[in-house]
Amino acid sequence: MASFLATCAPGDERILHEEVMGPHVRATWARPTRGGVHFGTRRQEGKALAVGYRACLWLRTSLRVLHLVHEGPLPPARNRLDAVHAFTRNATDWNSQMPAKERTVGVRVAARKDAIATSAAVTHAVKSCCDARNTKCAEAALPLWFATTDDGMASIHRDMCGVSLHQRGYRDGQGSHRAALRATAAARCLKEADWRSKWTDHVLVDPMCGAGTMLVEAAQQRMNMAPGQGRREWPFQKWPDFDAEAWEDAWEEATEETDNAIMRWRRSGAPGILGADHHPRAVEMARGAVRQAGLEEWISIQKADCYDWPVRETIGHQSKCMVLTNPPWGMRLGGEGPDREKYPTAGQGQEQALAEESWIALRSFLKQNCSKSDAYILCGNPAMSKHLRMRTERKYPIATGGTDCRLLHYKVF
Repeated sequence: MASFLATCAPGDERILHEEVMGPHVRATWARPTRGGVHFGTRRQEGKALAVGYRACLWLRTSLRVLHLVHEGPLPPARNRLDAVHAFTRNATDWNSQMPAKERTVGVRVAARKDAIATSAAVTHAVKSCCDARNTKCAEAALPLWFATTDDGMASIHRDMCGVSLHQRGYRDGQGSHRAALRATAAARCLKEADWRSKWTDHVLVDPMCGAGTMLVEAAQQRMNMAPGQGRREWPFQKWPDFDAEAWEDAWEEATEETDNAIMRWRRSGAPGILGADHHPRAVEMARGAVRQAGLEEWISIQKADCYDWPVRETIGHQSKCMVLTNPPWGMRLGGEGPDREKYPTAGQGQEQALAEESWIALRSFLKQNCSKSDAYILCGNPAMSKHLRMRTERKYPIATGGTDCRLLHYKVF
């Protein structure tokens, strides 16, 4: 029986559990835990890894998919690090786990204390069992995840992803830019907005699209596109127990699902997805992401200020629309201080005023263009939302980039 752990941002466990047990991953059991979901299959080894492959391809809110190597109590030892070393040495036959050509190992540690020393102990234990050198997890042929609990239990997993799953692959080659909003957070926003029930007759509009993360994620969901298919390579493809046939089956199934969804979209004449931003660099990055994701037919991005963006001239005055956007907050995700990605030329003290202007412009856009529509607005700075002068229907807590945000739902009249 194969056992896996899909990690996620705090608060995403419920949605991740639904994904794991859904028709794409098809796990036979799942158990939510803080910051993730344990899941697996009761099949014997062989095709048992197939559920892990499907999870890597299909999970939208997960950050990593980990395959369990061993778990149990830390053995008695002189000190904690000796116990970690002994636990790791006896966890498995590391020679059988190490790829033949690229014999590199990297270790991430989820522990309350001594994370660096623990990582070193795990790495040393693996290297003492086989000929290997240590490197960064993102570059290692065998990336490992070691975790301990306060009651003396420990577990060691193989990281099937190497780099976080929020990196979908459609931003490769766009320089050093990192989208402020993670694709996993965008997926959570779309789930809470119930995009799936609306995409047949609603136009999705993002008047402050930034780097286009919301738009790309919305189109990929609409097309039933497996987010993992944007990746070029995975660590598990180098592992000795890699099941090439099971991986090919999972890949072909995902491709067929996308092809069928595209044909249904074209036949239905369902509306597309629109975005705009007034920053030329943001528009350039968004269009680049759309192009690299192969979604140019479905997503249109314009250079426009949402204050006077005549979106109704494009979608028609009678068309239904749903607004989903992540306006500027005046601070970076995961930190305080100016948001240089949103305001590249703003000086200290200007970013707050610019953010306020953006929210006032958003209020004008909603009133002029979106009557009788639903608006979902991601906010990480409570002081900003007051500028809309609208009553929220509901607030959904969403964590992204270390920031505690709220997805605010408004009914626009």
